[in-house]
Order: sequence, then C-alpha cells, then structure tokens
Amino acid sequence: MLSAKTPFTLVIFLSVSACASHQDKHGLFDSPSHNEIAGSEAPLEQTGQMPAAFRKLEEPPKYFAAANLLSVPLTSENYTISEAAPSNGRFVTFAIKTEDGAYTVQGRQFMEDHIHELNALAALRERNKAVAFAKSAGTAVITPIKSVYTTVTAPVTAAKNVYGNAKGMVKSVRKGVGKAATFVKTRGNLPQETAEREEDGFISGFFGRPEAIRKIAFEMKVDPYTHFTPLRDEMSELANYHAAGQFGVDQGLSFVPGVGSIIISSLKTADSLTKRTLLKDPEEMADINRERLAIAGIAKESTEPFLLNAHFTPTEKTLFTGLATKAKDLEGIDVLMKHASGAKSRPQAFAALMQVEMLGRLHDSSKVEKVEVHHDVVVAYQANSTANIVLPYDYLSWTSYNAKTIWKVTRSLADKDVKTRDVRFVLAGDLSKNSRKALESRRWGVQRNLIADLL
Repeated sequence: MLSAKTPFTLVIFLSVSACASHQDKHGLFDSPSHNEIAGSEAPLEQTGQMPAAFRKLEEPPKYFAAANLLSVPLTSENYTISEAAPSNGRFVTFAIKTEDGAYTVQGRQFMEDHIHELNALAALRERNKAVAFAKSAGTAVITPIKSVYTTVTAPVTAAKNVYGNAKGMVKSVRKGVGKAATFVKTRGNLPQETAEREEDGFISGFFGRPEAIRKIAFEMKVDPYTHFTPLRDEMSELANYHAAGQFGVDQGLSFVPGVGSIIISSLKTADSLTKRTLLKDPEEMADINRERLAIAGIAKESTEPFLLNAHFTPTEKTLFTGLATKAKDLEGIDVLMKHASGAKSRPQAFAALMQVEMLGRLHDSSKVEKVEVHHDVVVAYQANSTANIVLPYDYLSWTSYNAKTIWKVTRSLADKDVKTRDVRFVLAGDLSKNSRKALESRRWGVQRNLIADLL
C-alpha cells in the first residue's frame, strides 16, 4: 500500500488545446473533440426510486458571467472571450475568437490553460517575425534545413534536387517515416492527425528539431505535443531556425515575454525517470512507459488501452505512467487506468487527469487505500473509512441527469455495504444550493473547491 507520507501526485501539463468543441470550424485542433453531452440529452437507466426531495430540487444548468470565473481578462490583443458562459450542469463552456478563428472551449481550467497557449503563440509569432526579418535582410541560413525538411514531406520530389548526398538522405528519411508508420500501426492505428503530430520524433530526428521543440515547449510550460496546431506550427518554426543555426533556443525564449505557467502541480514533483522520459521522442516514451507499467505489475489489459488513447498526449501518458508506477500497490490502480482509457474526447481525458490530481490531494489528507469506479464515477476509499465520490466538475447543478447519476452511484455503494455517514462528495469546483440540499438531505458529506487554487 501507499505510505501515508508517500506523495501521490501526478504532474500534468494541462494542454487544453484539443478540448475545443465540435464548433472548431477552422481546423485549429487536430483531434476532434466534443463537449460532454448535456444531461437532458443523454439517456440514463433508472435504478430504484429516487427520493422525492431529489425531484423537487431539480434545476436547469446555470449560466455564468465569464468574467466572474476566469483569472484572465476577457479581451486582449490575442483573443476575445464572450461574456456569457453557459454550463451543462457540470462544465462551463466559453466562446472565444482569435485571429485564427472562433471556437468554444469546455471547462474552466481548460480555458485558463488555453489562454496560456494563446499568449505563448502570440509571443512565438513575434519572435519568428523577427527571425524572418533578419533572414530577409541577408542572413538566409534557414534555406538548407528547409530543403532537408522537403525530403521528409515529399521525398521523391526532393530527390531530384541537389543537396549533398540526396539519395542517402532520402533513404534515411524514408526509413524514419516507415518506422513512424509502423509504430502507429502496431500501437493501435491512431488517427492520422495524431500520427502526424507524434511522428516528428522520427522523421526529423536527424537534424535536431524535435529536441529543440521539446525544449521550447517545456520552457514555455506548454505541451510539445499540443493538439493546438497554430502553436505547434510556431514552435516548429522556431525550432527550424535553431536547427539552421539562425538563433539558439535560449535566445528565442528570452525574447518571449510574459508567458505564465498554468499546470496542475509543479514539474519538480515528477520522479527522475519520468523527467528523463519526457525528453525522449514519442516512440521511446511509449516503450519506456510500457516497460515501467509492466515492471510495476499493472495488468496490460488496463494499461494498453490507456497508452493507445489518442486523446491523451505523449506527455500526459508519461506523467500518468509515473504516477501509476509510484502508486502500483494501490488497490484499484488498474481500474483507475482502465477508467481513464475510456476517454472519448479531449475534455473527458482532461477530466480524468484532474481526477488524479484530486486523488493526490485526498491522499495527502488521509491515505487513499482503494479506488473503484461505479457507473463511470471514481470512488476513493481513505484510511479514515471515507468513501469519496470524486467529481472533477466546474459547478454541479442539480439537473435531472446529475440527480439520476448520483442516485445510481450511491445505490451501488449501498449494495457494497458502504455506510451513509461514510459517503462524501468531493468536487473540484463548487455546487448549487439545490445540489447541496439534495446531498445533505441524505446525510452525505460535501467537500467543494478541492482544487480551487487551480480553478
């Protein structure tokens, strides 16, 4: 079992970029992600008869003023956020306009992180403009590296160009591309857009861009494998300049002003092997993660679906692996990983990562001894006998859907002889008065704002 003093924390770059909804009409995100279905739209089985008080307290989802939820201004040179922020009873949805297009982002923490990405994007664009200007003034050192990169994107055409040992270079590049394709296929046929994002570690490794991209990303506290394509493109651009000898990565970063860091917890809490793994390319990361989980004795049936889930970035998978190996003796760690692997969208993946952070904080207060999943809801049992129903929501409204879900989960716990007085609902954010009344009417405990410092 985990020692009560053992840290139980997952360090995660909350790369919100791919949690844009299906309203991304401009193709800014390379992973299709949909907002969680609103409670009124999703069918749910009836389990027993809900208390009359539950039905009487039902309410519609709340609408919020975005300015009251976010720590960032609603308007800047880089974006404009709509004032109205509706929720689906669990997560708040924000509408945003940028120079690249208009789209929605679901989740308060998602939005905070995405603003961080937009600020990083703006700073990188300014940096790259400066480098491009220097190039146009006569320091065109970048040309050779772009010729090499052409062999990656169009090897047959590039082979006709004169650039050193072109045939040997094309052969090497094709080998890299083939290696990447094999990796993608053998790891579960990830979507093409995901394959393209993660292939960078193979197809351009021989001239050093991936290492530069990772250095840029981690210095700016963003995920090098972000789904937000404009940011990824600008990081690649700066990495190109670095690889060509135009500017060093450190010089480029020193030019980037005022980019803050919004992460679940400090990168310093990651173990040394996890930190080293983060500096590898995606293939090596996957192999190391797979080996670590196998050594930890966690069933492959639970780990493999998670490692193949395209809604988590390679960075997040590595950090999650670090947690899982540290918590390998926790009863139900395999169940937790299997639950995370069920994420069918970027918001769902993000919610799974937030749940892990919540578990870490609960463990810090009283040892977490066991984790279960009831009707797709995580329940954590502490040494003090508390059964915590972990809800990573922005704001819990007492909608019909939420009432039915909570009733099903609590009935499932009752079937396992969990006493009413030991049940506690733990929320990442807050809840409505009606929600509190409904929960307390059953004498269930409530803990809200568990990660208020992040939200």
